[in-house]
Amino acid sequence: MGIIGNNYESMYEFLLGFCRVKSIVGSPNGENEAAEFMYSRLSCLDYFKRNPKNIWFDALESDPMGRKNFCAFVEAGKKTLKTVVFIGHIDVVSTDVCGEFSELAFEPEKYTEKMKDTDIPQDARADLNAGGWLFGRGVSDMKSGLTVLTGIFAEMSENAGSLECNYLLLGLADEENNGFGVHQAVKMMAGMKKEHGLDFICCIDAEPTITSEEKDIARVYLGTIGCATPFALCIGKESHVGEYFEGVNGALIASHLNMLAEGDPDTSDEWKGVWYSPQTCLKLQELRQGYSVTLPERVILCYNVLMVARTPEEILAYFAEKAEIALNRAIAQVKDRRDRLFEKGAVMLPEISYDYKVMYYSELIDIVEKVTGRKHEDIAAEVFSSLDPASDSQDRGIALINKYIDLAGIDGLKVIIGFLSPYCQSRVNDRQTPYELAMIKSVEQVKEWFEKSYGKPLAISEVYEGISDMSELGFQESREELDFLTSNLVGYKTDINTPFESMMELDVPVINMGPIGKDAHKMTERVYLPYVFKVLPEQIKTFLNFYLRNIEK
Repeated sequence: MGIIGNNYESMYEFLLGFCRVKSIVGSPNGENEAAEFMYSRLSCLDYFKRNPKNIWFDALESDPMGRKNFCAFVEAGKKTLKTVVFIGHIDVVSTDVCGEFSELAFEPEKYTEKMKDTDIPQDARADLNAGGWLFGRGVSDMKSGLTVLTGIFAEMSENAGSLECNYLLLGLADEENNGFGVHQAVKMMAGMKKEHGLDFICCIDAEPTITSEEKDIARVYLGTIGCATPFALCIGKESHVGEYFEGVNGALIASHLNMLAEGDPDTSDEWKGVWYSPQTCLKLQELRQGYSVTLPERVILCYNVLMVARTPEEILAYFAEKAEIALNRAIAQVKDRRDRLFEKGAVMLPEISYDYKVMYYSELIDIVEKVTGRKHEDIAAEVFSSLDPASDSQDRGIALINKYIDLAGIDGLKVIIGFLSPYCQSRVNDRQTPYELAMIKSVEQVKEWFEKSYGKPLAISEVYEGISDMSELGFQESREELDFLTSNLVGYKTDINTPFESMMELDVPVINMGPIGKDAHKMTERVYLPYVFKVLPEQIKTFLNFYLRNIEK
């Protein structure tokens, strides 16, 4: 087992060993073994032999699986507060999609050979035949990128005396699920900033290429997209199915709402001339237990909203508007069909008056506290303690909303709106701060250098289109927006511990420079080796040279 360094052979050998670690997200042993793998390969470097306190594990706070991040810190010889952060996630997704080769997928060389005799899509076959592509779980997303950052970091440790800034390397758990790893890292970084005054001048991630455009060219990303999970819990009016017109089906309200909201182009966010995917419904669920011949009262809709510029308040204002339209349409439909049935000759049914309201989750909390005389956090703690700690965070949040509705005595017709987990803020380059402006200039210089050196294009994208750990390196909205978000985020500070306060303290500009990779999470996940280990390291180092010069000007 060789020492990791900034050269093709050692990084390739490191990647193969790294991929053999089955660090599937949610497997505490696997994720911890990946952190331990990084520790074992870096702790033997001379710098860390001399400075053993500068390499450590950071346990994820309150994590039921006992997972940990890997951390290492190289201090410049000439004392400085300026610090560059390298981040990458150590977890991978399941290999279930690989079928009979699910175990072999952790052995990239053997797996690549197996692909030659396997029925795979035409584009993957073309890459396999062309050569230079390595297949396997994690080779692209994102162990090759993290390997490159580790190799550069190792080189920095060998030259600590001449460095112009400090370097912090973080191997993070749980990126593919809830982001608990980066949450812990953000809290740790905020503590380092407070205790030692460190100035985190930029964060470099190395996620693989992800774009609907040409995938075979190198690409730099200046920010990352955000993801919100707004919900709308529709409360109808219960009635026996034999007395249909005395109630309103909660599913009817939900159906009208979803017809308005699903794929609505008005929810497609735009940034710097690029339009991103509109929202979609990921869950539509009736909430009662078991079979019943009563009209469903409570039905919840959960949406995935990708955002770049939209604020939490704008997102919920949209759903408040559509929920009111949905309520009106549901009521009008019930009345219309009642009248049509009467026209057919049915016995005249009594006219029913319907009162309705759209409520924010924060309003529901206020009612609960007034009715019970207790803090809602105390009630939430009791509810969550009664649930399986390994249960899905959204299901846990829905259980809490249901309990609050019961305690508050809320009945139909209502739609309650708010946010469930996950909520990942977008992170973009606003061209406002000196560091942001220096980053833009440096990327332009890297592009010119790259295209002159390699005779190939280097694309620059404003936003990384996959959810990434870069989201957590700052909260770019106002304090008012943060207060609005947290007051409408189900389970905040009781089941969801996203460190928004620490995020606001950090505000670190981010950039993603990662490998040319394809088919992340699929059976044909692969990475282009000549770029990732021959070109990318030099590209990242060149960026750093430009950036450090530019922030001094």
